[in-house]
Formats: sequence, structure tokens, C-alpha cells
Amino acid sequence: MGLKYLLYLLEKPSDNDIFITGMIVCLDTKRILLMSLKIVRISRGFPDMNALEQIAIEAFPPQEYVSPQELLAYTEGSDDCDFWGFYAGKDFIGYLHLIRYKNMVYVCFFAVGASYRSRGYGSEILSKLKELYPTYQIVLDIEAVDESAPNLHQRIKRRDFYLRNGYVPTGHYIAYWGMTFEILCGGGDFDLTVYKELVSNIRVEGISFRFFTK
Repeated sequence: MGLKYLLYLLEKPSDNDIFITGMIVCLDTKRILLMSLKIVRISRGFPDMNALEQIAIEAFPPQEYVSPQELLAYTEGSDDCDFWGFYAGKDFIGYLHLIRYKNMVYVCFFAVGASYRSRGYGSEILSKLKELYPTYQIVLDIEAVDESAPNLHQRIKRRDFYLRNGYVPTGHYIAYWGMTFEILCGGGDFDLTVYKELVSNIRVEGISFRFFTK
């Protein structure tokens, strides 16, 4: 995709699309490449639902997996949810599902396809996420680092990724369905009361939350 065409897209995006550009240095070839991301709202009739489903299956273990169809239904039934899809060129590479509440955005699900990881896309998405929601504090939770966990290396790697991208530990944890998650936020003073109110409004049958600190 040529630079002139990218500039044209930036000047005249469609009503439903947001175009993002950023610079990435390709260290192995020492070439500078222009990475473009297109963001679209995922709604009924989304053309790449199969690719979305595959990314979700790859990214989340069975106990954390929620199908894209369920996320879409949840989004359609709420005024406070956003469901974003990301493209690099014509390739669908990942998605974000968010809940907005008061001054907080809670990242419910964030996944990038396995073949597109470690290429700067995840960091670029998180950077632009802050620009999309400039007046909100962005909060997310990740599997807590547990020395006995079989995927300990993955948990450490995921935590390091978020810390590199400006997220900080809040000192708080949330547990549900036998799993424990560490709560991170994108800077500022974390408001536990607002967070508790937000998650208590999540409409999932049979779920109950326990909050604690370490």
C-alpha cells in the first residue's frame, strides 16, 4: 500500500472505519516500514467472523473463552460496550471488546492473531486505545503470575508486555470461576469502587467475583 494512498485514507475515512498509522523499525533488515491499522466496529454480518473465532480460540484457554457471537450479542444489548476489529491491510489481525462505565474503560477481551504477534501490532493497538478513550482510565486484568501454573512463562510474558506499554499494577486482584487475575491500569489513581461497580454489572449467569489484595 503506497504512502499517498494511506494519506488519502487518513483524510477521507469511511463512517465506520478509523485508520491508524505508525512507524516501526525492522531491525533485522534495518528498513523502516509503515504499518497501517484499520479499525472497524464489529457488528451483525461482520465478514471475518470465522477469522475472529479462530483468533479467540488461539488466544484464550477454554475456561476463559467467550465466543465472538456471545460478545456480539452482549454488545448489541448494551449502550456501554464497544467491539472493535483490527486489520493490517486486508488481513484481520485481532479484536478488542470493551465496557465503558463512568470514567473507566474495562478491556474484557484483547487478542492478536498468533501469526501477527511480536510485530508491534499489540503495542500500537494499546497506544491508540488511549487516544480513542482520552478521558477514561483503561483497566484490564490478566492471569496472575503463579509459580505452580503450567503456563507460567506465558503469564510472565503477557504481564511484561502490558508493563512495557505503560500499564501499572494496582495491587488488587479479582477471582472468579476458580481463576485469579491481577488488575492493571493505564496510569493514574485506580478507583476500586468504580471497578467493582463496573464488573458487578456484567451480565453473565452464575458468575460471582471476589476481590482481594496481596
